Amino acid sequence: MGGYDLLGMTGVMLGAASCGLPVVLDGFLSYASALAACRMAPAVKPYLIPSHFSAEKGAHIALEHLELKPYLHMEMRLGEGSGAAIAMHIVESACTMYNRMGTLAGSNIVLPA
Repeated sequence: MGGYDLLGMTGVMLGAASCGLPVVLDGFLSYASALAACRMAPAVKPYLIPSHFSAEKGAHIALEHLELKPYLHMEMRLGEGSGAAIAMHIVESACTMYNRMGTLAGSNIVLPA
């Protein structure tokens, strides 16, 4: 059983997805909230980014049900957002690469035939 914090996280996920905003998940409690959000509105799932595989036993079960694979495997169980803080650098780097990376054609580089 959870408290109002889990309900709040579920609401944030529902609201963010309705606005087209991604949510970085951090550990078991956020995975539990994500399960609830996805049960209420399956369209939420594409907006969920699992940061890390937390050491809590329920994390594996929740991620399996969500069919999500986290980026980091560091056996963390701190519960203070540290996994999401680390994963944000990966997300930011991926966005930068996608939006700013040049192409060979755009750089006037011609490969020999």
